[in-house]
Amino acid sequence: MSIAPSSSHGALHRFQELSHLDPDAAFLSVDGQILTRSSFLEQVAQAAGAYSRLGIGENDVVAICSPNRLEWCVAFWGAVAIGAIPAPLDPATGIWEMRQLLPILRPRLAVSTTAFRGGDPSDRLRQAMPGLALVTLDGIRPNALAWEDLLSDAPVLRLDRAVGSNDILLYACTSGTTGNPKILAVPHLGFLKSQEDMAAHLGWTKSDKVLLGMPLFHQGGFGMGLQALVAGSSAMYVQAFDPTSFLDHLASTRATVAQLSPTLGKLVLSVPGFVDRNLSCWRMAYFAGEVLPDDLAARFWQDLSLRVVNVVGSSETGTMLAWDSLTDRGHSASDLAELPFTSARILSETGDPIPDGEAGVLWISTDALLARYEGNPALTESVLIERDGRRWFCTGDLAKRLANGRLRFLGRAKRVVKRGPNLVHPEEVEAFLLGHPSIAAVAVGKEPNEIFGECLVAWIQPAPGKTLARSDVVEFCRDQISAYKIPDRMQFVDILPTDVGKIQHIRLRETGNKP
Repeated sequence: MSIAPSSSHGALHRFQELSHLDPDAAFLSVDGQILTRSSFLEQVAQAAGAYSRLGIGENDVVAICSPNRLEWCVAFWGAVAIGAIPAPLDPATGIWEMRQLLPILRPRLAVSTTAFRGGDPSDRLRQAMPGLALVTLDGIRPNALAWEDLLSDAPVLRLDRAVGSNDILLYACTSGTTGNPKILAVPHLGFLKSQEDMAAHLGWTKSDKVLLGMPLFHQGGFGMGLQALVAGSSAMYVQAFDPTSFLDHLASTRATVAQLSPTLGKLVLSVPGFVDRNLSCWRMAYFAGEVLPDDLAARFWQDLSLRVVNVVGSSETGTMLAWDSLTDRGHSASDLAELPFTSARILSETGDPIPDGEAGVLWISTDALLARYEGNPALTESVLIERDGRRWFCTGDLAKRLANGRLRFLGRAKRVVKRGPNLVHPEEVEAFLLGHPSIAAVAVGKEPNEIFGECLVAWIQPAPGKTLARSDVVEFCRDQISAYKIPDRMQFVDILPTDVGKIQHIRLRETGNKP
């Protein structure tokens, strides 16, 4: 039985509809720990009561700082249930970064893990904002309340709060491409509708099991998981991504969809014994986060007979554009189409229309557009405009519209390298170099050069068991890409700094060299 999109109601209303249909269906899981639809709602109602008992109410902010775990989901939706605003934080966030974010968020409460990658996020929260009320998900900390104690004997609230048209679902904290902290106020009803529309476009049903490679604290991991949940599918996460365990999980759970970034996809394909696993239920590879090279796309749709969907989006917009192997095999995976529920325009820097075939700045209109950058009205005004009765967002991405109406994503405007008279898009060079069989990951940036003004530098992570020299890479590039696109300098590193499979360009220069 199908249910029409419920974007006149909030997400919890949709979850309740699904629970009425089949309360015992698997809803959410993390590392094999499962919550059914009914048990999830019961725990959310208890968390909502616990928050209310502490005096948390409408528009109060609850910071959540943890890797993937079921308590993360309960803490998030428990806040939403009472009209509070959850603010997911990457548990790797440092004290300096928290000191930029927390004064704007002004959280009444933080729910945090005490252990992540050798550090203690709860301690960093306390140092960044002394006196912040703290609930710990694991471990005991002075003057902090354990999650189990928070919920103990808490009243169970009814999940029937009406969602207003201006309600904020969450504050999404992102560094952005330039590394400047930004806090996005994400609209509840608009974001929900966009995820329902995307789930319907993908054709997901209650029989689908979606295994997500991105974490919940990342807007992509959260949003794509929400697409599964509103479709009645099961959303499955791993606590931390490891290509071997992810592939094992894909096989053991008989997942039908795997959500990956191109970097994560390449790592999964490199797992020894890949072909020996029973992946007969897998039918879709769902990519986001980076440029998808055509040869990598072909590995999945041609060699593995999977449906491949590649989406381009941002935290500010939700999904914007897509490439789908069912309909788009005759086009490059970089030539994307507008979705039925999104609109795109290519404009000049002054806001004028650009002729087809010429590069310009991509503007997007979707239901999921951020309401504002919290605490930054100047930035909000600079990127959001209203035209023809619709709100539009300036993505900062360079793109051009092709003769067939598709849009070719060229990269971030601020990442473009002006090498002498030539403009080079690092994303294009990265996509090409990822085709080298001995390269596991690559990031291309720029640095000042006395002769060219700017030159290209590449950080290259060899595949496991492989060694590379500059001459190997140059030979691979020879006659395949223009000479001016071959990186002037190369650094071979053990591992590139990543977050949910996306290269963290602002941390590249912290990466050690290999001779």
